[in-house]
This record gives sequence, C-alpha cells and structure tokens, in this order.
Amino acid sequence: MQILNSIGQALFMSFNMFWEILWPLILGFSLSAIVQAVVSHNAMAKTLGGNGSRSLTFATLSRSTGIGGGRTAGDSVRQSDTVRHPGI
Repeated sequence: MQILNSIGQALFMSFNMFWEILWPLILGFSLSAIVQAVVSHNAMAKTLGGNGSRSLTFATLSRSTGIGGGRTAGDSVRQSDTVRHPGI
C-alpha cells in the first residue's frame, strides 16, 4: 500500500509541475507567434540589423525571449544565408 501511495504522490506532483510549466509556455509561444505574424521580416531586419547599441539591445532582448526568430545552434545554414567575401 505504501508503494501505491508513493506512486500516486509522484504522479500528482508530476502533473502539477506540468500544469505550472504549461501556461508560461503557451503564453510565450503565443506572444512569439503574434509578433512574427504582425511585424514584417523587413521591419525586423531593419531594427535588428544595425551596429548601434539600440539594435544590439533589441537583438539581445528578442533573442533571449525567442521573439526575434534568429538562428540557434541547431539550425542549418543555407548557402544563400552565408556572407560571401570576394577573393577568399
């Protein structure tokens, strides 16, 4: 009986942890989807593409929140996305 009680407590705790994590995930993904649907790619590239402190701040905040849609370590790089340097 002690084993069944322990298994029941573990399942209950697992469900509670899942439920507490589910809502922030839904909210984060929803906000990210809304921003990506509303803001055009050109406007985002213009805002995040500069060398100044403003664009660095926007890029950092958008990258840390997942809103920017930037590359991660696991993403593949297409040939057209790479910077080409003539003569190298």
